[in-house]
Amino acid sequence: MKKGMLSILFIISASFNAAAITQFKPAVLNAALLFEHDATTGNVKNSTQWIRDLDGKLQAMMDVKYDSSGCFTEINMIDKVNNQAFHILNKNGVITSSNGKFIAGKVNKACEVTELQNDEGDFVLNYNVRGLLESIVEAKTGDIVSRYEYRNGQFPVRIKHFKKGLDYQFSFPYGSDQFMDLTQTVFINEKFYYMTKQSCSYTTNGNVDKCSLIMSTNNNYRNPRTFWITNHLNEYY
Repeated sequence: MKKGMLSILFIISASFNAAAITQFKPAVLNAALLFEHDATTGNVKNSTQWIRDLDGKLQAMMDVKYDSSGCFTEINMIDKVNNQAFHILNKNGVITSSNGKFIAGKVNKACEVTELQNDEGDFVLNYNVRGLLESIVEAKTGDIVSRYEYRNGQFPVRIKHFKKGLDYQFSFPYGSDQFMDLTQTVFINEKFYYMTKQSCSYTTNGNVDKCSLIMSTNNNYRNPRTFWITNHLNEYY
């Protein structure tokens, strides 16, 4: 469950901004969904994000560099929870990786990742009319691996990873994007529900600043399994 927990944290933080009036550049949001980090609004040049536990111990760190159009040029990730890391470059529309997990692919002129290769296989990515990531498909079989469902906002209200048996559903029961509930369903023999609640503070330009996250296997959040804190530092053009 640790790997799923870390993915949830990045997904949730990005969704707070996306559910509000603040709008992302599609290229920035798509990269955040694909490579599991928080999207940033504005003409961002560099974004660094940390996850720590209550004792201040680093759990994960992500550093993303962008060009002036909002397209990612470099992504570095260290995940101490799952003992993995990756370093990827996007140069002239070609993604290469080094020092960790293997990732390769192609990026078009709209900064949409159209092809992706990793240790799990070769994939083709599809986007909706708004330029937002809609599905990830196995290149050889045409089977849908992941699907992203949207309503009126930019951020998906549901993300399903079919082969991994993961189903993320997002809701805002208090009428504010600052307080969000997420239900993660893991299909292992029978459904297993994992509830998540998070609250964030924001910078003046609408980006997430600091967040607290509680994860629990019961809907009253008693005896939570995880309590983490996130921090963000952004540099702009």
